[in-house]
Amino acid sequence: MSQYSRIFRYEVLSPEGPIDAAEAVSAVFPARDGQVGVLADRAPLAAVLGAGAMSFHRPDGTLREYFLAGGFAQVRSGTLTILAECCIPAERLDRHKAMEELQLARQAASQGRGRTAGCNEALEAARRKVGMVERLLRQKAATA
Repeated sequence: MSQYSRIFRYEVLSPEGPIDAAEAVSAVFPARDGQVGVLADRAPLAAVLGAGAMSFHRPDGTLREYFLAGGFAQVRSGTLTILAECCIPAERLDRHKAMEELQLARQAASQGRGRTAGCNEALEAARRKVGMVERLLRQKAATA
């Protein structure tokens, strides 16, 4: 099977500023209604982002992963632009902090504070963050 090698540009921006910009051969990100994959020459796209793992396979064979929650994605003129409300590089995720966030989200949802939809979104984002952290820890343990 041949290795796919066509490239496209991507950039990831957050309210704090630029996070990453490079070339990739593929990208996957969570849209509100499911995972979206991007390859070179993809048709134009606009999507509301959900919460979960986002990854970029680069031409040199490396993989960049992030936890993403909220924002917008756009593919236009051969470039993928991610405007993220929250974007954390995988290597900076902390299991203890993710578990605390999950506990706080559960408490807020059970006490009915705030809008129900907002509480549910925060709870789902916290669950996905914990799931991503645990997956990364399993992968690390398997390669050690």
